[in-house]
Amino acid sequence: MLHKKIRIIKRCVKCKKLKFRTSFHKNKRQPDGLFYYCKDCKNIMAKEEYQRNKDKYIERCYEWRKTDKGKASIATTYAEQKKKHPEKYKARTTLNNALAKGKISKPDACERCGVPAEKLAAHHHDYSRPLEVAWVCYSCHVELHNISEFVESTIKTHFDL
Repeated sequence: MLHKKIRIIKRCVKCKKLKFRTSFHKNKRQPDGLFYYCKDCKNIMAKEEYQRNKDKYIERCYEWRKTDKGKASIATTYAEQKKKHPEKYKARTTLNNALAKGKISKPDACERCGVPAEKLAAHHHDYSRPLEVAWVCYSCHVELHNISEFVESTIKTHFDL
């Protein structure tokens, strides 16, 4: 009986580093069943491709959202999030209603970095206070959530809460 020799290490064609087989996506068309590029390089290449053709990808996303399948997927996700986080849903709804009625208004620039932005996100520090928000740009909003998640995980890890 012949046994095929399986290597546990493979060299990425892009970065030239030796990596474990688990660092490569599967590809049935390749002799070893794996892509030539490691997952890290493949992710970098995908991000570069997206940046080169950003408008095309955004347009494709908008078109998909208009399809029946896209609408159904969005509705399902929205319903799941509403059920999973009712306090967030209530805070967002209250805030949006206040905006629509003119009770509060958005500033023209990010409150955190000061950069003028067309689209600002409302960051709730406390969902029980729906009208107390920080109006921040997308970059700052992501950063605030990353900081919040880091603090929460650190507290849970070190204080067993």
